[in-house]
Amino acid sequence: MTGRPRFRRAAAWIGFLACLGLSGTGAAEVQPAYETKLEWKACWFQGEFDWPEMECGVLEVPENRAKPAGRKVRLPFVIFKAFEPDDRKLPVLVTGGGGPGNPVGIPTSTSDKMYETAWSNTSAMSVYNGRDLIVVDNRGVGSAQPRLDCPEISAMAIRELEAPSALAEGVKKSARAYAACRERLLKAGIDINAYNNVTAAQDIEDLRVALGLPVLNLYGVSYGTRIALTYLRDFPRTINAVVLDGVDAPEVRLFEYIPKLSYESIKRVFDLCRDDASCRTRYGADLYARFLAFLPQLEEAPIALRVTDPKSMMPLEIVLTPELLVHTLYATIYFNDNIGLVPRAVAALMNGSLDYIAELVRDQVVSFITVGPLDYGAYASYQCHGIVPYNDLSHALEEASKYPVQSYMNHGWIHYEKAMCEAWQAADGGPIEAEAVASNVPVLLYSGEYDPITPHSAALSAARTLRNARVKEWPGIAHNVLSMSYCADRIAGAFYDNPFRNPLGDSCLQDEAPPKLEFY
Repeated sequence: MTGRPRFRRAAAWIGFLACLGLSGTGAAEVQPAYETKLEWKACWFQGEFDWPEMECGVLEVPENRAKPAGRKVRLPFVIFKAFEPDDRKLPVLVTGGGGPGNPVGIPTSTSDKMYETAWSNTSAMSVYNGRDLIVVDNRGVGSAQPRLDCPEISAMAIRELEAPSALAEGVKKSARAYAACRERLLKAGIDINAYNNVTAAQDIEDLRVALGLPVLNLYGVSYGTRIALTYLRDFPRTINAVVLDGVDAPEVRLFEYIPKLSYESIKRVFDLCRDDASCRTRYGADLYARFLAFLPQLEEAPIALRVTDPKSMMPLEIVLTPELLVHTLYATIYFNDNIGLVPRAVAALMNGSLDYIAELVRDQVVSFITVGPLDYGAYASYQCHGIVPYNDLSHALEEASKYPVQSYMNHGWIHYEKAMCEAWQAADGGPIEAEAVASNVPVLLYSGEYDPITPHSAALSAARTLRNARVKEWPGIAHNVLSMSYCADRIAGAFYDNPFRNPLGDSCLQDEAPPKLEFY
């Protein structure tokens, strides 16, 4: 269904915020020195019969706001309407799909399917709680135009799976692929410096103004939390409340802490198996020790794997190296449903059976490369603007040398990221991109106990300068808390309803058991 959205002004809330000094005149309310264009469109895709009503449109903004007459960026958005609208409740906007470079799931054509998770993971806080849900991709990503995808990177990555290079040569090949992608985008007239967390936050502000919304609620997950924190920093007077799920805090040096975190995350899976009677009986209490002993053997004698490319459905002949094995396991443990697959795949591999590890390589690596959803050019622009330059890469390499398995994982990743930014030549965002965000706006921060990339310590770090912060670690959950907990979704809705009231006393915390980890 189409038409202008039926947003309410939520006057009572605005008055309340003004009394608290969280709204009023400020930089966010200054008329911009450029024009935007909002176009309402019939939704170019269909949902299911039991989905919320949807309204669709496209926001057009300058690619470079300092050059308003130049190239334009088009940002499709979808508004999922509340089933029973409550005039008092402000909408919530999802600040991107994470990554950076991952889309929120808005179809790019009439033949594409929108998946229910585009709205269902956040439904208790939004459409089932009387408020509308707005989803929009970050610029350069997914449905946004232009899209900074890099088929050069995907092709290079598949070639490396089929015939792996030594680290130094692989880094050079990756850098050449990024340079080729950059050159192609520049020839198309795209300003790669205009795609980053700052401009993405400005896009959200322009959408808020275009929709006539006085203030917003924000929900960010994974890298989307960085976008939300940037908006909170740059437009503090137009926010009611923020929920951050898996916090990417700018003051936390990702490269410097991830070797320890990823080591602990992978080892935890083996420890959980050891402590589970059934898993221990099937695979042995010493599975982790045998896995560590197996990696040098695999380095000496890599194993040929045949997998099916889920996009082309053609067979691929892949070489399983210790680097690919560890990367596959790490990708697998991002989400709860997959954690229990790891012990079986490792044990079978060491016993000479390749089927289970081939499935994981296909689903966690090959599918990620060929089906997507990462837009590698956007990834490079966002990373090289706001993350990579603020890490001490020498110290990161020292950290990687301290922990088992990291010589097969983050040691190489650090080199690849450094070479990517050298090839991409994007301008960094300056010292502010490495500073903690300070704010009086109410913020609810979630993290999962088993999260291998955005740990609870990052949420605690961000909360130190967020003066009205509430922090909750969810037991038994990995990355993306809302995807695994209805209670977390419900509490977020209560928080938006009354941000200055502690929502963490909800009875659902006692009623909802942590997800049960199933080993196969």
